[in-house]
Amino acid sequence: MTPGIVLLVWCAELLLVAALARSSRGSLLAWLIALAALVLPVFAALPPLPLTLMALALLWCAIRAADFVFDSPPIGFVQRLLHLVAVIDTRTLVRTAPRFDHRALLGLVVAIALCWAALAAMAAVAAAPPLLHYAVRWTAGALLTLAAFEVLVAMVELIAAASGWTAPLMHDSPHLARSVGEFWGQRWNLIVSGILRDRAFLPLARRAPLLGLAASFALSATIHAYLISFAGGAMAALAWAAFFLVQPLAILAERRLGVRRWAPWAGRAWTLAVLGSLSPLMVEPALRVLGV
Repeated sequence: MTPGIVLLVWCAELLLVAALARSSRGSLLAWLIALAALVLPVFAALPPLPLTLMALALLWCAIRAADFVFDSPPIGFVQRLLHLVAVIDTRTLVRTAPRFDHRALLGLVVAIALCWAALAAMAAVAAAPPLLHYAVRWTAGALLTLAAFEVLVAMVELIAAASGWTAPLMHDSPHLARSVGEFWGQRWNLIVSGILRDRAFLPLARRAPLLGLAASFALSATIHAYLISFAGGAMAALAWAAFFLVQPLAILAERRLGVRRWAPWAGRAWTLAVLGSLSPLMVEPALRVLGV
């Protein structure tokens, strides 16, 4: 498929899913269609980054279509359509007076500067000896990941505020996390964290909390492996999956060690050490897909 056909197919999928999700039976059919569409990147003739974005768009449609099955879908067609493409859950928006969010603008400027600094650092060591090259590359790559997500958050907050909506908290200073569990459950990407909690953790945690923990990270591993697989290949998919499958072990270890009772600086050092040591599993495949 060419880029034009890809866009046309995606738009057709969104319209069909939004149109069908008027009832419980229609919502289930719409979700099954969205799940079936996840194979479409196999047939797309796109460069790595656009191919990954295509996979992300299809996956997000399937995730949001699941809301129509497990929860009550919005009544109107337009509301359902917006829900399928919105970064945040449209059902959680609160109407307010339009305003200019200065804090979000400052966050956007800082995040863009950090992205530039990370890319500059990687370029500066491109010809350095392997040890220095990969030490800087992986550290800067992790910073680029954090900063890029902050760019997205700031842009959503700016648009929501200017449009007269108050968006729910999407990100909560992940660098301040005092444990790996706090990082994933209370600070990093609260949109996806909430989805994993509702769809994987809570249904199982009521009977077996450890099973709920494992299920949520297994689902996260599956999602991320899918996203990288088309552009990065099988090894990249395995690396991304491994990054998330190891997280429950780190959380169990820190519970046994009593990390939450440590001094704040020690808890943050622990979190940084664990996530930093595992980050190359995510960073290196992502950088290769980006062509960096």
